[in-house]
Amino acid sequence: MTLKEIAAELGVSTSTVSRVLNGCHKNFTVKPELRKRILDRVAERNYRPNPMYQAMRKKENQQIAIFLPDYLETTLETDISSGVDALNNSLFEKGYSVHYLVRPLEQRATYGLPQWKVAGAVALDVRKSELIRELDESRLPYVVLNGVAGPRGSAVQADDTGNMECALKHLYELGHRKIGYLNPYRDPELIPISFSEQHYSVIRRTATYFDFCLTNGLPVLESAKDCTATTEEAVEEGIARGFTAFVTYSFELYMEVCHHLYARNLRVPADVSLVTFNNPPLARYATPPATCVEIPSREMGIEAGNLLLRHLENPDEKREKIRMLPGKLILRNSTAPAAEKLESGRLHR
Repeated sequence: MTLKEIAAELGVSTSTVSRVLNGCHKNFTVKPELRKRILDRVAERNYRPNPMYQAMRKKENQQIAIFLPDYLETTLETDISSGVDALNNSLFEKGYSVHYLVRPLEQRATYGLPQWKVAGAVALDVRKSELIRELDESRLPYVVLNGVAGPRGSAVQADDTGNMECALKHLYELGHRKIGYLNPYRDPELIPISFSEQHYSVIRRTATYFDFCLTNGLPVLESAKDCTATTEEAVEEGIARGFTAFVTYSFELYMEVCHHLYARNLRVPADVSLVTFNNPPLARYATPPATCVEIPSREMGIEAGNLLLRHLENPDEKREKIRMLPGKLILRNSTAPAAEKLESGRLHR
């Protein structure tokens, strides 16, 4: 049901219905009986005005655009949806409404701009600031959730340096001295991006892994240096070199590693310990239940909403560039003290 159709049913102009709905009184009067008829018919037809059209006409704008990259492009395997929900709720409580824009970045150079007037924007999982160049140059107030921002924006991120250290220290304290790290594999033909263009979480976790091993005199899993090795290739390398523990970038990789270990008659955690990032509901029901570094997705969404509201309410205030939130270690049954020796898929005590 459109505004025009409602007006036709009542035998009045579309502008009359529109002005009644918008509470206009300047240079406009209408009989109380007609106003009631219009409001009753609108309620009867369950008519809802188009918020995007209203945003273009009104001086006060309560619309927030949320940019979502194509999930094939990000492949982050992080349940950031809880963060988006928390962000949405925090904005809604302040009278703002949101709409979502999905950008298939393998077909576009940047996230782009909304095609209608908005008060502010949130961009998710931005790998590099060049992808939001247009948004940054527009001077529109914006915040990046779980990614990097440009010079005029703010970003809310997970403290992935601290999170990776937490995972590695846990295994080190259990006596593991050969710890591997598995990055997410990207088919270079499908998504041709360099390692320096990867998501910040990939880059920081990798750097922290190599730094930790160097500081503590530990050998490294060479396949962890980029995202070109498949999970099976990385596991094969680790087993051949006697690694007794692995940290995986995501829970999906955790399940893959379990599969490849069990196929080689290796048990988790009796033979090999595993720690993974993220803590999806299924992690507690895996075999074995997964020890996880939980990313604070919901808290990150709330922080992103608060930062954006500050930008909207105090546009001249100096903007906080990066807000990092720590994760927490959730201990379950996938880690145990190190086995004495693991060579070529055989356990030696």
